[in-house]
Amino acid sequence: MLYQLENWDELDEEEKEAMETLKFIEKAHELLHEHDHLGFGAAVDEHEADDARVFDDNEEVAVQYEKEEEKEESKAVEAAPQKAEESFEAAHAINLDEEGPSLGFDLADLAGAGGLVDELRRLYSFVTHVSNEFRCTQDHIKFVGTDKKYFMDFSYPICFDRAKFWTPDVEKGCLVYSFGVDDNWKFDEEMARMEQCKVFAFDPNMYDEEEGVKESGVDFRKIGIGKKNADDVLQPGKRDYKYRSRFGDGKLDKIRTQPMRTLWGLMRELGHTDRIIDVVKIDREGPRKAYEPAVLRNLLEDGTYACVRHLVFELHFFGPIDDADEVRSTFSMLKGLEDAGLKLYRSQASKTKSKIESVDDFLTLKNEKNTFVYVLSWFNPKPTICH
Repeated sequence: MLYQLENWDELDEEEKEAMETLKFIEKAHELLHEHDHLGFGAAVDEHEADDARVFDDNEEVAVQYEKEEEKEESKAVEAAPQKAEESFEAAHAINLDEEGPSLGFDLADLAGAGGLVDELRRLYSFVTHVSNEFRCTQDHIKFVGTDKKYFMDFSYPICFDRAKFWTPDVEKGCLVYSFGVDDNWKFDEEMARMEQCKVFAFDPNMYDEEEGVKESGVDFRKIGIGKKNADDVLQPGKRDYKYRSRFGDGKLDKIRTQPMRTLWGLMRELGHTDRIIDVVKIDREGPRKAYEPAVLRNLLEDGTYACVRHLVFELHFFGPIDDADEVRSTFSMLKGLEDAGLKLYRSQASKTKSKIESVDDFLTLKNEKNTFVYVLSWFNPKPTICH
């Protein structure tokens, strides 16, 4: 056994979290050895030999450990039976690509011959070229979520040039919607403190967190953003494996069935239909699943992009990708934002996911099981109140 629970009450919170992690590793170890014909056993042994790194406070080691932990979780999910979860999803999940209001949204024309490589090249070119008209100088960029003067993962670049980019309502103050907290409150708390903003934070997958206004002033709600207003949507989170060992499949399915709202639905519920939202930050992903394309499509279709001044989001790419239309669809959403008048003024590649230094790196999405992440910062020069 990798852990003992007899003295559980004597452990502090850090030790308990470490034990929960080790419990998961042992469970994954058992599952993968049951499926040794898949060739996973050796990888688990290597991971188990390094499990003591969970106690290391060094940031770089912690990041590497988390990446290895997610890798093992992904293997365990592939090896484990999935029938019960699939049947529950079929009964409760909403297909974000098919449901919801539509004002008509056409995909962009095919790139070149329309092949996967052509589409990947076009998408890479788009996300790596920012607007020349609306460049934000370095002295006005703030990487909200870190105390560094340069980009770090889990920070979000926002331009605070008060002559052009940062002009919140003088009387009502600034308003921020933050989708995806993932137990990291730095962005939300910094916006609330630095600019005296009213910050609403949303995350349906923080199952242990109580809803309500925090000491920092951040108003937290267990609601996901999507393309439908509903109260019982199954919304898997990227760290559900940590809760599965505690709750089991049945209870986990219940607690991760949470309300989902469109941006406009939330604005109506919170009484903000007479406001411009100064910042909408979106960082939502499930287990190797990106939510952004469906959310962006909804913003374009119902017109709520128009009442957002700054739109900052993480864009996730999970390889291998074999469908050119999937890439084309993502490009279409981004091009739609540009055509609607929004300006891409900052693009940052993640430092802890797969490194992207050239288009050739990006093209490996075609064949390799990797993860690329960009943080894109958009500015709307002519925001308007949505009625």
